[in-house]
Amino acid sequence: MINFVSIGSNFIVENVLKTVVKMDGYNYYGAYSRSIEKADYLKEKFGAEKSFDDLKKMLEDPKIDFAYIASPNSLHYKQAKMCLLANKNVICEKPFFTNTKELDDLIKISKERNLFLFEAISIKYLPSLEILKNLLGKIGKISTCMINYSQYSSRFDKYKEGVVENIFKSEFSAGALADLGIYNLHLIYELFGKGKDYSYFGNINPYGVDIAGQGLISYGDFSVSFTNAKDSKSENYIIIQGEEGYIKVLGNIQEAEKIECFSDGKLEIIDIKKEKDLYFYEFEYFKKIFEKKDYNAFEKRLFESKDVLEMFEKLKKTGKIRDCYNMIEPSSK
Repeated sequence: MINFVSIGSNFIVENVLKTVVKMDGYNYYGAYSRSIEKADYLKEKFGAEKSFDDLKKMLEDPKIDFAYIASPNSLHYKQAKMCLLANKNVICEKPFFTNTKELDDLIKISKERNLFLFEAISIKYLPSLEILKNLLGKIGKISTCMINYSQYSSRFDKYKEGVVENIFKSEFSAGALADLGIYNLHLIYELFGKGKDYSYFGNINPYGVDIAGQGLISYGDFSVSFTNAKDSKSENYIIIQGEEGYIKVLGNIQEAEKIECFSDGKLEIIDIKKEKDLYFYEFEYFKKIFEKKDYNAFEKRLFESKDVLEMFEKLKKTGKIRDCYNMIEPSSK
């Protein structure tokens, strides 16, 4: 049985807990938040044994196996490092960290202590992704790919009224690319690997982060364009064109119910069966790797996350997106 604690108290934590507390092999041991009221709320709602508002004190508990981190992006590195140094394994929400320098430091610590460090990124473990990857061979040489993952933020109405929450501030390493675009990047990496050239054109707000943007990744003989927006709605989609056909997914890969594949003059429609909750697959994978102590599989996933983080860094640089290391203070906007 894996005793795990949660760090953070946003809606993502609740969505994940709804799934994980029902899974075999996991025991929700404790909830941490800077607000003890929020920690108590999670404890009561999801049946944790303990609640904490002191992270250092919580990590002294020898019964904890894993810490699941879903705090603001800028806190991921500091909190993950605290966990690893306290000999706790870590599952950290996307985007993994702000830059590869942070990740390299944590990889070193995890290796020295034989600890696991996973990025929680649901799409990498979904059956629908495998279906999509297996269809690529049917459409011939890839010509182009277009992806849109846009979602009007529940906080954007307040933003327009002048109330700027964490997701729109550089000091929290936030923005559309970090929040939504990271899904696009993991999907692109799974399908095509790392690109050769990167460009990102963001709608940069006065706080230095993108509220929407478009990216272009070149692979030499084809390119991938993607859109991510938090200030507007759109029909989300994935379209991959090849010399012998195309693949179309209506919706993002997490929510898609069907995948269309046109090849050899015929249209094939594949229904996606949703037998498990969205977060089940990644946490089931983490559990198996931990139980088997499969460090080879762990390192493979870890360095895939590093590859995507490198892509993320390059796009941020070309898009002039700021983060917690070069932030714009509210007073200087």
